[in-house]
Amino acid sequence: MTAEHEKAVLPDTGRKKNGTRATALVSMTDKEKARFTEKAQEHGLSLSAFFRLAADEYIKNHDW
Repeated sequence: MTAEHEKAVLPDTGRKKNGTRATALVSMTDKEKARFTEKAQEHGLSLSAFFRLAADEYIKNHDW
């Protein structure tokens, strides 16, 4: 796992006092979910970590 992957997966200051994370729902087709899950698992990530990493990368690379 790369340092970037660890940052996406490991606990950060964004956790609430009780140690839980906030939840967001993402709508997609079954086919999209399977594709994203497979890609995440290939890199040792959960689907949630994959989405956090992808969102951070998108923001960084598109000057948002």
